Amino acid sequence: MLAAAGIRTFLTRKIAAPQLMCDEFIYAGIAKSVALDGHFAYRHEPNPVSFVYPALIAPAWWAHSMETAYGLAKAINVGVMTLAALPFFLWARRLSSPLYALAGTALLLLLPAFDYTAMLMTENAFFPAFVLAAYAIARSLERPSVASQLFTVAAIVVALGVRAQAAALVVVLPTAALLYAALDTGSERTLSRLVRGVKQQWVALGALAGLGAVYWLIRGPGAIPYHEVLQADYSLWDGVRTAIYNLAALTLEMGVFPVSALIVVIGIVVWTPARFTPAKRAFVAVALPTFVWFLLEIGLFSSLFASHFPVERYTFYLGALLLLALVTWLHEGLPRPRLLTAIAALVPVGLVLWFPLSRFIQDSPVYSSFGLYYFFNLVRRLGSSPNHIELLASAGAVLAGLLFVFVPRRLGPIVLALPLAVFFVAVGRSAFISLQTYASFARYETGLGRDSSWIEEEFGRDHPVTFLYSASGTDPFVASQALMQAEFWNRNVDEVVNTGTPELCPLPERAARVDLATGEIRPVGNAGAIASPRVVTNQSVGLAGRVVVRRAPLVAYRTPGVAKLASAYEGVYADGWTGQDAAYTGYVAPPRKRALSVSLSRVPWTGPDVPGHVVLRLGTLVGSGGEPRLGRVLARRTLTLHAGASRVFLFPPPRGPYRVELHVEPTFSPVDFGSADSRQLGALFSVGLAPRAAS
Repeated sequence: MLAAAGIRTFLTRKIAAPQLMCDEFIYAGIAKSVALDGHFAYRHEPNPVSFVYPALIAPAWWAHSMETAYGLAKAINVGVMTLAALPFFLWARRLSSPLYALAGTALLLLLPAFDYTAMLMTENAFFPAFVLAAYAIARSLERPSVASQLFTVAAIVVALGVRAQAAALVVVLPTAALLYAALDTGSERTLSRLVRGVKQQWVALGALAGLGAVYWLIRGPGAIPYHEVLQADYSLWDGVRTAIYNLAALTLEMGVFPVSALIVVIGIVVWTPARFTPAKRAFVAVALPTFVWFLLEIGLFSSLFASHFPVERYTFYLGALLLLALVTWLHEGLPRPRLLTAIAALVPVGLVLWFPLSRFIQDSPVYSSFGLYYFFNLVRRLGSSPNHIELLASAGAVLAGLLFVFVPRRLGPIVLALPLAVFFVAVGRSAFISLQTYASFARYETGLGRDSSWIEEEFGRDHPVTFLYSASGTDPFVASQALMQAEFWNRNVDEVVNTGTPELCPLPERAARVDLATGEIRPVGNAGAIASPRVVTNQSVGLAGRVVVRRAPLVAYRTPGVAKLASAYEGVYADGWTGQDAAYTGYVAPPRKRALSVSLSRVPWTGPDVPGHVVLRLGTLVGSGGEPRLGRVLARRTLTLHAGASRVFLFPPPRGPYRVELHVEPTFSPVDFGSADSRQLGALFSVGLAPRAAS
């Protein structure tokens, strides 16, 4: 465990930034709120999506720098996820010899899912919580004492606190109790054994029911994480089909024969339970319903919210049960009853052969499935096609099935475990390299750079900053990524104000509108302007105030007390071209020592000339009903603009807010001259400042 934790901690340092939108940033935001305010909230709004995981990583946010905080959060991930090896080893030790238990634990620590330690994800806490809860259920079946049942309840509650998906454990417990009772070798009738099995778990079942009722009464149904999921309209058939997809993907990602081992272990324990210890019967009683209930839960959820896509993030922890089955089967001497072995080999191999792998590796599935990403990556590395890779995976599954059936008993542990370890390492390495690349892009290509905490350093951690979000003039993904990175690396980014363009992540934000008559940014439904002396926004947005730092793609301002635009264009495309009419509103009077420069151009257009008669007017700004209008005309210019020509007008600086209006007639459309551009174009139009000169 120490060796694995040391290696993983070293590797996580190579991940430069959070990258998965929106999950990593949500958990980081909640952790920041827990550390700094003591509330499970995101952007000051309560967020019950997870209680345990944000609390675990929250101490990292007490560090002096966010660079240190991020490293500590990832180190906590490593420590917490590695703890899964402890209950796994203790459970494996009850099912096999020390050597097999140690080998199984080593395989567990090599699972590709440990790449999640480099990401701020609940997977890091849910894996050990799941293994501990499943082990606790098995132990309480063997020895149903009050202490063991209370421990089981505590483990399930912790798992629920990490992730709502643990709700399936609440159903696993009574199902496992019934199955364990059915496997009892006593002389009682079956019905009596079943009743006794449930009664033996009355403390755990009663405690879970009571805790659920109390939580419901105190918090209400709306406080349940993902409560909207419970209200969705599911199709059972779609859910079962998606569950089988997930089982097939898990079978492939786990190397096929651990599933075969589970089938054999279940079969021989059910067929001859008297031959096996209570620990092995308890393992089967827990493993079988765990697979059924969790896969059904995952299938139903994925059928609506993941487009039937198999998601390893939801299933990888079931791999711990498969590895336990593998070490149990090896310890038992590789028992292979003919009929049971045939079923155990054909079922997982058949699942992989049926699984439409090529469909799920058309696009990169790295964030949803490290195992499927390995095969997606093979397409590029081998210069092949998804169909060919599917054939290769099918051939590998057949080979794994043959090994399971025919490997000699004395060679079985090495011949089966060693290739499995190599496969896990290869899959994990493939995904990690991709995560490393994407993390570097997320941090450095957004323009924040290595010194990503410059907002916090410039204004001070205790001085709240408003982030004015706008995707105007930039790609929405880049704009959202810049916002999320800025918010993560700077603890003083206090609120996000959105003037209309939605973020890619549907997160809490303050809706606002721009009063075009005054330039003030006002909350929706509120008459007053947003009061914020410190604002960070996209570089395409010009605000009134002093530019403190310009670090593309963001700009930090000290405002005059309220958030207000310095200027705004109307009727201008992103590339600077206008249609027939366009306007520029300056809400701040330009410096008296500078001239107002208005540039008109058709230089980029080298096609047939369509002379445009231009009327340009400069005047004072008046507002009515939130819309700007031209008041008293201060200057008027006319010209005829030709293809390839340009003209710059210089005006004395207006003494207050002003407006420039442009009218071009006729316009022209490039599509009429063989271009694909079908817009009606007037001129390239820009307004700026120049050294003072006579007009």
